Amino acid sequence: CMHSIDCERVDGSKWRTKKPLELQNLQGSTAKQCCDANLCEAYTCSTDVDGDGDGTKWYKKVDTNAHKYQGQSDEECCFPKYCSLYTTKLPSSKWKRNSTVGLLGSTDGECYVERRCVDEVNCHALGIAVNVTDEDRLGSTKDECCW
Repeated sequence: CMHSIDCERVDGSKWRTKKPLELQNLQGSTAKQCCDANLCEAYTCSTDVDGDGDGTKWYKKVDTNAHKYQGQSDEECCFPKYCSLYTTKLPSSKWKRNSTVGLLGSTDGECYVERRCVDEVNCHALGIAVNVTDEDRLGSTKDECCW
């Protein structure tokens, strides 16, 4: 095993090199024979700030008696949370879903963008003489944006 395999380059980050004393006289040519497994049980998903396994963009894969997940990355050790599965309680006239395909998240800030009157409504085209001047005003309807 001593020079037969580069554990750090095999199959993502699922393996690491054994300690030198462990490699002495060890026979083999595969990662399973010559390397130590990096187990996901020691990994915390990147958006899991309190360490409970449930972050805003990822939730941790759970080992079973028959299978232990291996790796050291969100992609290997965690399941993604897609914004397309999250629904806000904010009013849809003031917020819209971020349309980025494959976007990860499970919060309003990660998955939704503000609807600003200046971008959404042309009060002049609706026959109202005054248009919105407050660039920070949220809305997408005549009632919210024109006066």
